Amino acid sequence: IALENSLLHIVDLQGPVAAASLAQVYRASTANGSQVAVKVRRPGAVQQVALDCLILRKSLALLQAYWQSDSTDYVGILNEVIAGLIRELDFRNEANIAPIFWQKHYSQAPYLRVPRPGFSEPKDVASVTSRVHTAEWCRGLTLNALTNDNQKRDMVAKGLGVCFLQL
Repeated sequence: IALENSLLHIVDLQGPVAAASLAQVYRASTANGSQVAVKVRRPGAVQQVALDCLILRKSLALLQAYWQSDSTDYVGILNEVIAGLIRELDFRNEANIAPIFWQKHYSQAPYLRVPRPGFSEPKDVASVTSRVHTAEWCRGLTLNALTNDNQKRDMVAKGLGVCFLQL
C-alpha cells in the first residue's frame, strides 16, 4: 500500500485481519520493521454513502409530507446522522480523536487500549490521510481464542462497558 511518501509492506497476504462496511484493516510493517495496522477505506464508499443518504433524505421528505407531520423533523434528524457519517469517512478525524478518547475514558476502563494513530517512521512521513489510517499494531485475543466461559463473559462485559462509555 503506498501512503504518501511511505511504502508499507503488507505482512498478512491472506487478506484483511478485520473488515467493516466502510473499511478493512491489514497488518503491515514499515520499512524499518515497525508493526502497524493499516485501515483502508473501501473504494467507492464515499459515493455509495452519498447516494444512500440522498435516497433516505428524499424518502423521509416524502413520508413526512404524506404523514403531514410537523412535530418531528425527520429530515433534520437524518441530516445530523449524515453529518456524523461523513465525519467517520475521513480517517483524519478518527486519528485526532483517538488520544482524546483514551484520556477521557482510561480511568473508567483501565483495560482499554487505543492504538496510537499516525504511527510511522520517520515521524515526518504522513501516515494518516482521509482514506488510509496507519496506527501502531496492538496484539489482542479474539473471543474464540478464550477457552474459559468466565473469560469470555468478562471480555464481552468489558467490550459492552467501553461501548456504553461512548454514549
